[in-house]
Amino acid sequence: MNQAVQTSTDGPSGQSESIPNGQGDIPLVPQRVYIPVDHRVPIFSGAPVSKNDPSWSEWVSNLKAALRAWGTPEDQQAEFAIRYLGGVAKREVLVLTPQSRASLTEVLRHLEEIYGDNASLQTLMTQFYARQQRQGESARQYALCLQELLQRVEVRFPHALPDKNCTLRDRFIEGLTNNALKLELRKEIRKTPTCTFHDIKREALELEEELAAEPIIGVPSVGLQQTGAKLNVARQEGTTGPDEFAKLRQEMGEVFAAMQKQISDLQSTVAMTMGMRNAGGQGRRPTDRFTDDGKPICRFCNIPGHVERFCRKKAALSQNSEYASQPAVPPN
Repeated sequence: MNQAVQTSTDGPSGQSESIPNGQGDIPLVPQRVYIPVDHRVPIFSGAPVSKNDPSWSEWVSNLKAALRAWGTPEDQQAEFAIRYLGGVAKREVLVLTPQSRASLTEVLRHLEEIYGDNASLQTLMTQFYARQQRQGESARQYALCLQELLQRVEVRFPHALPDKNCTLRDRFIEGLTNNALKLELRKEIRKTPTCTFHDIKREALELEEELAAEPIIGVPSVGLQQTGAKLNVARQEGTTGPDEFAKLRQEMGEVFAAMQKQISDLQSTVAMTMGMRNAGGQGRRPTDRFTDDGKPICRFCNIPGHVERFCRKKAALSQNSEYASQPAVPPN
């Protein structure tokens, strides 16, 4: 449909100018420039089935915008709306009385009762607070999802959220899966209690980029990924014979053994640290011994990798001594 734009031909005095000729002045006719407006409305057939189907709120928004752009008279708006209905949604309108079908308000009200958002406040808030960041989901995507969920609450229950900013900000932080990122954002709130959701979101995006750029050292995940990639290629090429499976199994065993060794070393380090804290936090004692790579050497069994406090041999010997020292119970 075309939209008319009138251009003025008035002179400085506010009156229409005229073109003089030999027989008198010929007044200029006001000119109109027609600008085509391309405003398409999708067909609404009911509940969305695919990602390309519009939702009820999207369709209503597009329809009202198109009716305003086209300048459709009120007595024709309901007819135009029915043209952009299909499937079950159109059948729902056609069963209305002629008087109801002639009113856009009645048509939209009837469809709103069927396809509108009728969830209760408790249901909407439960969905909002239960939403956690999912695997592979960025902080930006997670924040946008929370905003969409809270927007549903605002539309249905405008006065249900006394402090939308605080609610959105706190839920965003608690729903993140990265504990390091969550800890930094909590520090930011303690430092600046008045920071908004958008401030925290901006800080989270910057920290997320920094954490993603840091290399992970000492984790043999690359070897595991390479082994898995080899297995996938072998399956696709059909070369997975007994020898190939044995070789891949050996490689995966070596990778898992390296991971197990790192976990064992980490446990030993944590055990040594906890032992020092329990002893009063005095640090290393003069009698403590360590290997060249920093592993503690047990003072009881002289085996590296643990401290005397967690020595299994000492614990087993202690249990045997206690059992031997107990008096024999005479038989009844």
